[in-house]
Amino acid sequence: MLINNHFTSFASFSSMSKLHMQKTQSVTSIGNFFGANASSLMKSAQNFVSVTTVQMTRISVTMSAFTSSSRTLYDNKTAVSGDPDLLEIKSHDGKGFQDKKVKIDQIATSQQNTGKMMNVNANPGTQKDSVYRFEIEVDGERHELSFEVDHKETNKGFQQKMADAVNAAGIGVTASVITDKDGKNSMLSLESKATGANESGGPHFTVRDIQGNAVEYTGVGTAAQEAKDAVFSVNGEKRTSKSNDVDLGDGVTATLKKASDKEISVTLQKDTQAMLDGMHTMVNSYNKILEAARNNQGDKHTRMFMMSFELTVVSSRTVLKEVGVNADEKGFLSVDSKKMKEAAESGAIERFFTGEKATGRGFIGQLGKLINDFHKNPWQFVSPALGRLPMHGTLIGDNGFNGSSPFELLHRMLDIKG
Repeated sequence: MLINNHFTSFASFSSMSKLHMQKTQSVTSIGNFFGANASSLMKSAQNFVSVTTVQMTRISVTMSAFTSSSRTLYDNKTAVSGDPDLLEIKSHDGKGFQDKKVKIDQIATSQQNTGKMMNVNANPGTQKDSVYRFEIEVDGERHELSFEVDHKETNKGFQQKMADAVNAAGIGVTASVITDKDGKNSMLSLESKATGANESGGPHFTVRDIQGNAVEYTGVGTAAQEAKDAVFSVNGEKRTSKSNDVDLGDGVTATLKKASDKEISVTLQKDTQAMLDGMHTMVNSYNKILEAARNNQGDKHTRMFMMSFELTVVSSRTVLKEVGVNADEKGFLSVDSKKMKEAAESGAIERFFTGEKATGRGFIGQLGKLINDFHKNPWQFVSPALGRLPMHGTLIGDNGFNGSSPFELLHRMLDIKG
C-alpha cells in the first residue's frame, strides 16, 4: 500500500487550488511594479502552476479510481449486446443482472408521407407570385401553414419553402427535401416525430390544401409508411413499445435498431470503456503538464521538475507500451487504441496499477511522488526564478515593506522562503 502515500485526495487538491488562487492574486496585484520581461515571467509561472494544479488533480482522481480498495475501474461491469447493429445498449445501472436473449420482430416506425419526384430545375407552373396555404392536422389538432413563391421558383425551391413552413411550425411533423444521387430530381417528405401506432387507430397526421394546390402538386397528401409499434421479446416474453428505446429489465435500457430472426445475447462483461477513459485522462493531463512546464523552462527549478516528470516515462517505456501508451522523442505520450483495448480486456491495465501500487516503484510510483511533492508547495517549482529579475529600486507603501526589492516583496506576500 506504499503508493497510497503519493496520492493526494481531491479535497486536498481543492485546498491547494484555493491557496494557489490566493497567491496568484498576490502576484497579479504587484505585477505593475515589474518590467515587461518580469510580467511575462510571472504570467508564465502562474500558467504553469494553474495548469499543473488542475491536471495533477485529474491524474490523482483517476489513479485513486484505479487503485481504490472499495471499488476500482476494472471492477465495473456493464451489459453488452451480442450484435450492436441490431440492439444497442444505452445504459446499465450496475445492479443485479441476468443474461438475456432478445429477438426483434419489428421496430417502431413513424408515419411518413413521401411526395413525387420532380425535376429540380423545372418551374412548378406559377404564372405570378403566389401564396400557398395548407393544413396539417396532428393527433386531432389543426395547424394552418403558408408560404410564398415567386413566378421564377423551381420545383426544388417550391418543395424547400413548403418544408421550411412545416419545420418552423414545430407541430410534431418534420419535413425534408430528398434529392436523388444524380441531383436531377427531388421530392418532399413529411414524417411524424412520434413513433408507434396512434392510439386512435388513425394516422398521426393528415395534410390538405386550403389555398392553392401545394399538397396535391408535391404529392405529400398520402402516407407512404404507417406508424407501427415495436414488437420484440426478452427471454421468450413478447413485448410491444411505441418507441425503439426500451427497458430490458435489470436496469438495462437499449435501442432496437433492426428487425431480425436472430436472437441477440445480452451479457454482463467487464466495462473496458471506463478503463480506457481513465487512461486517456491520465495521458492527456500528463501532456498538458509537460507542455506547461516547457513553456516555463526558463526557470531552472521548473526545468528540474520537467526532467523528473519526463524521467517517469523514460524509465517506464516498456511497461507503458504494454498498456498501449507510447512516448515520442519529445516525451509526450500518445495512445495506441487497439493495444490499450487489448490491455484492458486481458487484465494488463489492472496489473499496471496493482503491481505498481504494491511496490511503489515504476511509472505509477514516480508519478505519485511528483503529485505529492507538487501538492506540498507548487510555487517551489517556479518562484525562485523571479529572484533573478533585475532590480527596479525600492518599494514604499501601506504594506510597510520599506527598502524591499520587488522579489523580496513578492516572497513576503507569498510567504515563500529562499
